Amino acid sequence: MQDPQTELGRMSVSKGQGGFAGNVLTLGGGATVAHLIAFCCAPITNRLFSPEAFGTMAMFSAIVLIAGVALTLRYEAALVLPARDEDAANLLALSCICVAAGAGLLFLAIALTGDSLARILNAEELARYKWLIPIGAFAWSMGLPLRAWAIRHKRFGYMATASISETGASSAGRIAAGLAQLTGSGPLIVTDVTAKLLSAAVLAVRPILRDVKFIAANVSWRQMMELGRKHIRFPLVDSWSAILRQGSRFVPPLLLGASLGQASAGHYSRAVVLGHIPFLLIGNSVAQVFYQQAAASHAEGKPISALVQEVTERLVWIALFPMEMLALIGSDIFRVVLGAQWGPAGQFSRILAVWLFLEAVALPLTGLIRILGRFGAGLAFNTVLVAGQIIALAIGGWAIASPQVSVVLLAGVGAAVHGGLCLFLLRESGASLRRAANSLVRYFAYSLPALTITGAAKWWLGLANWKIVLIAIVTSLSYLVLVVRHDKWASSKLSALVSKARPGQRRRS
Repeated sequence: MQDPQTELGRMSVSKGQGGFAGNVLTLGGGATVAHLIAFCCAPITNRLFSPEAFGTMAMFSAIVLIAGVALTLRYEAALVLPARDEDAANLLALSCICVAAGAGLLFLAIALTGDSLARILNAEELARYKWLIPIGAFAWSMGLPLRAWAIRHKRFGYMATASISETGASSAGRIAAGLAQLTGSGPLIVTDVTAKLLSAAVLAVRPILRDVKFIAANVSWRQMMELGRKHIRFPLVDSWSAILRQGSRFVPPLLLGASLGQASAGHYSRAVVLGHIPFLLIGNSVAQVFYQQAAASHAEGKPISALVQEVTERLVWIALFPMEMLALIGSDIFRVVLGAQWGPAGQFSRILAVWLFLEAVALPLTGLIRILGRFGAGLAFNTVLVAGQIIALAIGGWAIASPQVSVVLLAGVGAAVHGGLCLFLLRESGASLRRAANSLVRYFAYSLPALTITGAAKWWLGLANWKIVLIAIVTSLSYLVLVVRHDKWASSKLSALVSKARPGQRRRS
């Protein structure tokens, strides 16, 4: 449903409608479907492909996404900030031009250095697919400004469709390749790039069909250059912060593969992917909606501390219990869901659980760095994180040559940096640290019954892996019941969902 069009210049751009919770549910619903597809397909794909194949795929993705985040020069992050849609349209055009030019330069760089890079990373198979690197980076980067345009205008349904399309195409392609006995890293790489192209195409549908006249009427080289200079801190500072942030996600599999082999990179990447599922299901949606609403409130001079407080509590609720279960029975979950060969990935997930929890809370709030103009602080945090990871892997990967030590050191660095980032963002926004701590203690108390029963099944009764996982699923209902019973926000949203699902009863009442 659309609200009345807002008159802007010679034309207008229609905007979506809905409050924070409704938009999160819309976007989160699409993300939930997308990642449920991936989760349901994971038991099949992880049995069809080896850890080595996924390791090479993780290294390819690392190169694509680290390079890709730089192509827009981060102008897409500024797209939601202007009060006028004419300015946003110029930033959209500027971002797309930067992506196209950057992809061309990346193509030349890969042509000159692709083979050498594969040898340095101890992944010779990457050289066979080096030409897909600029294509994948272009597709992923082009989606960034298109997503920012959709976020600005609250078109979260399109973003949900793009997420489902990308995940569905990737999962279907992997299964088809595996059943056809094409089980190397190549099919994983090809399907990943194809899915990114499909997602970008879906995101481009609305601007092309509905907004192209508005964009064409308001975009000019002079205006693009003026806005580029106005937001120069995004390419000069925030772009480096974004590259480092992306590097913090993908430097570990790159260096693990280079030092300890593709199998270690594959186990690590699977551990992180499964550990990120709670964040991907709803936390990422919270982040995108939060950034749009916080930016709008800040531009109007309104305080954002209450919004930050609410979002932080919701993120703790979402992320805490899954990470606790991952720390307790991660190895059992991986053996049951993915197969016995992924046992080491389950051990990695247990080690990484605290870091993954703090990251899931911190990342959705990082939009505050751009909103509040604290670019230097964001760059500092990301620099410390990547430098710490490189040191950790130099010690664990090359000096000690132990995957377990490497992951323990990575987890320590990640937990320390993201914990500090959470505290910094809460303080800068004016949110209450005491209230955030109280919510953490409260949700931990709600999780104790399920954790106690599951722990007893694992450590005292010594049950089989699948029985332990089944008990964890059943007892998790106690956590949800306690949250809904004692959390007014959760209770009200559940009641709203129930009433929407029963329109006939609502009319009778």
